[in-house]
Amino acid sequence: WGGDEMVALLTGDFDEQAMRERIYTYLATAQSGKPYEITASIGVVTVKPSELVSLDEITKASDKLMYDEKQRKRKMRTN
Repeated sequence: WGGDEMVALLTGDFDEQAMRERIYTYLATAQSGKPYEITASIGVVTVKPSELVSLDEITKASDKLMYDEKQRKRKMRTN
């Protein structure tokens, strides 16, 4: 089954791990009582305003992190 890819562009100072956990907590709450499973692989990238990074570079970095996580989860399921 395929899924949707989404991007959230946020301003402010965020801890990447805390943001990831917050999203997973929200998804677990949304899952409650549903007859189907909600899963996600998340790539979080933070960039300081002083860093000169293009949106394309940010997108590629977060996409790589997301796919890396997806691969780790697949390996865990097969082991």
